[in-house]
Amino acid sequence: MTSRLPSWIGPLAILFYIAHGIELLLIGPAVNLLWSCNVASLVICIGLVSKHPKINAVGCFMLCLGNNFWFIDLAVGGEFLWTSLLTHFGVFILSIIAMKKLGLPAGTWWRTIVFMAFLVLVTSWIGPYYPEENINTANALPVGFETWYPSHGGYILTIMMILTVGAFILQALFPRLGFKEWRPKEFKEYPVSAADTEGFEKAIPSLSDQEKEYAKVPASEHPSVLKYARHVNPAFVKLLGMFKYGRLFTKAQDCWIWDHEERRYLDCLAGFGAVNIGHSHPRLLARMASFIEEQSLNFIHVGPSAPMGEFAARLAKLVDDPLDVVILGNTGAEAVEAALKTARAWSGRSDFVYCTGAYHGTSLGTLSIMGTERMRSPFEPLLNGCHRIDFGNLEQLESALKAQEIAAFVVDPGLCEAGAVHPPKGFLKAAQQLCHKHGALLILDEVQTGLGRTGTLFAYQQEDMVPDVLVLAKSLSGGIVPVAATVTTTKIYNKGFAAMDRFDLNNTTFGGNSLSCAVALETLNIIEDEQLVKNSRERGKELLEGLSERLAGHPLVQKIRGRGLFVAIELGPTDQGLVNKLAPGLVKMLSKEVFGQWAAVKLLERGLLCQPATQNWNVLKIEPPLTLSSDQVTQIIDTVGAVLDDYSDVAQVMEDVTVRVGQQFLSGWSF
Repeated sequence: MTSRLPSWIGPLAILFYIAHGIELLLIGPAVNLLWSCNVASLVICIGLVSKHPKINAVGCFMLCLGNNFWFIDLAVGGEFLWTSLLTHFGVFILSIIAMKKLGLPAGTWWRTIVFMAFLVLVTSWIGPYYPEENINTANALPVGFETWYPSHGGYILTIMMILTVGAFILQALFPRLGFKEWRPKEFKEYPVSAADTEGFEKAIPSLSDQEKEYAKVPASEHPSVLKYARHVNPAFVKLLGMFKYGRLFTKAQDCWIWDHEERRYLDCLAGFGAVNIGHSHPRLLARMASFIEEQSLNFIHVGPSAPMGEFAARLAKLVDDPLDVVILGNTGAEAVEAALKTARAWSGRSDFVYCTGAYHGTSLGTLSIMGTERMRSPFEPLLNGCHRIDFGNLEQLESALKAQEIAAFVVDPGLCEAGAVHPPKGFLKAAQQLCHKHGALLILDEVQTGLGRTGTLFAYQQEDMVPDVLVLAKSLSGGIVPVAATVTTTKIYNKGFAAMDRFDLNNTTFGGNSLSCAVALETLNIIEDEQLVKNSRERGKELLEGLSERLAGHPLVQKIRGRGLFVAIELGPTDQGLVNKLAPGLVKMLSKEVFGQWAAVKLLERGLLCQPATQNWNVLKIEPPLTLSSDQVTQIIDTVGAVLDDYSDVAQVMEDVTVRVGQQFLSGWSF
């Protein structure tokens, strides 16, 4: 467990301040709250609640100086209040405790001077003058000081000089008492092993002179990020600043990626399954270079394409019979749309069945079979005739097939964006039999699970069935070019598209371009030559067993599941821990809305890139490239374990999240 500031310190300081403020308002004007010691107490409260080292330290210095003026006020007849004593010294002690934990930021003295000088200048000329009540923040000299200073300005100048000297003294004194200088936490780098760079030319990608110069700039201030925020997706940039998750990633090799500051991360996201062969694979880069050097024709729409034919034949050989015809496109959503069109053209029907939790893309057609309302609702009404059932429920599927004229059942072999949820054994085979019984097709979306991700080349090969239509994308690309494929049988294809007046119903400008096909073909060769399916199965077993052992008994880890190198950690209430037992609903809600993303933030800060599932934010997805080594598996297990060790209940999660959001608010959401 990491050292942390006790959670009771901030609330206790606030109680001190509130009690004192109430008494001050009961006995005098509200301007009393502007006394320097009272403002200092408020600053400390803010610093303690947000656990911000600079705010806490400045407040502490201010209170040290402000108490001197309180003593002077008492010496010339000011009213003594017990709440003043309790607040000034109680909050001061709490601040000292916090400073021991958080550290003493450099430059505290000048920040204190600026803040106190502003406070003195403002409060010395604001507010009514109450000589009988000895108010020293009125627009006149404090009572008892008339003979000390010839003018009000002289009094202000003297006070500011005292502040300056006092702040310098404090800055020199505190380190001598054992207060260490605070510095931002260093980013943790992991050593590069021989296995990490085997087959790759460089351990660390080189940076240009301009990139080296920009490495000195925070990511949120980088010119490219500012342009992205202005012209691409401003809401996304704001979201990245909330938890300080934002990075500007610039380079990548194999399982590693680097940000613009040259910090290295182990990639456990792999472009949501698009980088199965690892980033910047040397063979793939060489094939692309040779394609360009050969001045190959990239677009040809008035005749057969040689690269398209070679790639389609290779893919047809890898899938199981009777799948043998390939429709090429650019994206997963486009490939799913082609599958929907194929089912309608084959059946003459218009309706579809899909599952709760499904994610098939964000085009208008694929949104119609999207299993989450957040993604669908802004664009409704969508396509008519799309019927939702629970994933894995054969009874609901059969009811839908009986009640409607269904063209196809569109389903994933596992709900990737719901958190790697797999159906009951035998579900897909039984579902296909039901579909055929009622004249419908089964479309299997393997955009994210295909090409070795789950420990077999295709996930359906673990289910003793072959789909009527298979959808592939993402990892076909080698992580570089857009390419997608919809694979079906000759019988199904011919019924919909064999007529000569239908030859171009699936054409797109970039679909099946020569470069994409050359890259996809080389990607298939790399997967086979380097036995990445076998590696996925073996490393996935190590990862699943290692995480299960490391996180066994954790009070906020509900399940760990996975196939191959697609592993999910489901966070939420268990039967352990008092909070879990007393408020399981609250724990579940906070886990779903906050914990998954917060865990991803903490993992990123330890050099591990991953994300929660888009439809279940309490499920962390571990989805690295299939080139992952055993050493890297160990690193994932150790890092995930270390992060989750810090959180045994949701109170600790909310404490840290509140602090981070407060710090980010004060920093203007920078990252």
